[in-house]
Amino acid sequence: MTNRHDAVAVAMLLIIAASLSHAQPSPPPQQPSPSPPPPIPPAGVQVRQTSKGIVVQWGKSLQPEILGYHVSRAGVGKARERIATRVAGTEFLDPVPVKGKLYRYTVTAVSKDRGESLPSEEVTVRR
Repeated sequence: MTNRHDAVAVAMLLIIAASLSHAQPSPPPQQPSPSPPPPIPPAGVQVRQTSKGIVVQWGKSLQPEILGYHVSRAGVGKARERIATRVAGTEFLDPVPVKGKLYRYTVTAVSKDRGESLPSEEVTVRR
């Protein structure tokens, strides 16, 4: 009986080996798609003083998915704080600054799918 069992075992191994040689290889595991890069920071940021406060201006983004811009300000020795969110245009009036103080401004672009850009170059003005 041992020969018969051996013959059956060999036959089964041959059948398994044959089926494996015809099997389709598994596709490679799906890699998550990389996140799109953030928007490009706004360029051409400028500030000017008016009787009503400080006007911050920047160039319009050429990226069509931009929803708006965030404007941030920092005083001397102070951390930067966001003072305006999702500004639709390319200009913001900051009426708050105290006269005689130095202020630094940055602007970021905001996109629906790509988040927020890095800050623009910082511009400084004394009120």
